[in-house]
Amino acid sequence: MNDIHTPREHHFYIAIAKFVFLHPTHGIVFVRDPISLEQALGHGLHPIILYGITVAGTSISWLTFAPLDTPRSFCEVLQEAWKTAPGLLGPPDVLKINRHVSKASPSLPMALAKVGVQVLVADGKDKQFSSSLRSSQQKVMWLNLVGSKREQPVKTLALLCEAAKLSHYFGIELRHWEGSNKGIVERTEAWIKLPCREMAGELPLEIDWVPGPWLSGWEATLPPSSPRYFLTDRHEVWLLTGRPEENSHEEDSDPFMTDEDYEQEIRDLVKAILGSWPNRHIDVARELGITGQFLKWYLSGRAELPRGPRTNLLTMFGISMDDGYYIANGPCVLIARSQKAEGAYEALSCGGDIERSFEALPEKANLADPSWRYIVFQRWGGAPCIFMVPRGSLVAEQLAGTFMNFEGQKIVTMDMYRDIVATSARACTTPWSNRRETAAFGERHLDYLEAF
Repeated sequence: MNDIHTPREHHFYIAIAKFVFLHPTHGIVFVRDPISLEQALGHGLHPIILYGITVAGTSISWLTFAPLDTPRSFCEVLQEAWKTAPGLLGPPDVLKINRHVSKASPSLPMALAKVGVQVLVADGKDKQFSSSLRSSQQKVMWLNLVGSKREQPVKTLALLCEAAKLSHYFGIELRHWEGSNKGIVERTEAWIKLPCREMAGELPLEIDWVPGPWLSGWEATLPPSSPRYFLTDRHEVWLLTGRPEENSHEEDSDPFMTDEDYEQEIRDLVKAILGSWPNRHIDVARELGITGQFLKWYLSGRAELPRGPRTNLLTMFGISMDDGYYIANGPCVLIARSQKAEGAYEALSCGGDIERSFEALPEKANLADPSWRYIVFQRWGGAPCIFMVPRGSLVAEQLAGTFMNFEGQKIVTMDMYRDIVATSARACTTPWSNRRETAAFGERHLDYLEAF
């Protein structure tokens, strides 16, 4: 991105927040699954307007909020952002908006032209622009994590706005884009090298737009309503889908273990398995309902997961409490890209408590997979897991040294071998399909493996 040849472009978007509301008693309430405004009102929740700016082509964004009944003007929000948000580098050359914002504020182009900013209306097929709002809606749900280490939890709208600003500052300071794909990393690295600009004048601060039904356009795709209940988790309040009795805590915990001890157990298990997980870390995070950066923060102990994504995490990786401690049950398919496979294998086998561990070979040697070797292993009392090992890799040359209590190669039927290969392929498609496909494999071949 060159300051001379490439115009600086920001995306500006406004919507009613999908995942956070105001409650007269609870204050700020986070919602795990989107809820219609009518149903939200039935729970005493009042809508909040989300205002957001994203640097085009990067993951740098800045957010703020206002109650639906007392909105802020567009120019007021833009001026605050361009004067205070370090990652935006001041006003851009081009501000891209959608057609709804354009119709709601016909005076905006003229007002911004006076400070040297051109307004463009995004095409309906502009996926990059639409993803800016979608990503920011997701980020809002985890702003409570920004305040998790502070004395004041995010209970008021003012503190929510503060958390959003801190998220922007931390994102720049900690280089949160480094966990993104190569294109985003390159564009962001080029962006932050540009000089910051000063505002070329002041913008009018009076209300310059008219709210409308378009603010909650996301309601059109919501599933049918479901029962909901309030849950206070640590300091924040959540409105969760389901009933309280469906989400009870484990009862066999060790009284000498602290909550942080247990959370560290979970982090250690997740880190061990995630190092060999087939999908990208950012894809795992998205399936959990968080960003890749928040997953990094959690695993490093710098942030706490609310109950919803924490439950998703335990479910996805098959982690549960047993005799007062958390253990990794799986089952899952993993890829041995490096010696990190040893840590994942140890976690899933509870330190090498192995019932079986072998490389599966087909009856017809010429029909073996040319790219992968398949290690089937199972701890005592557990379900079978599969490690895919790239042929010719260092791990492939050191199977016995990587996989504790490895029994060597064993010939299986062609049907069994084909199912190992097919199961591994299906399990690798999405983070949630992994455990489901591997568990089904174990059920299909329970008798075969027992007699093996």
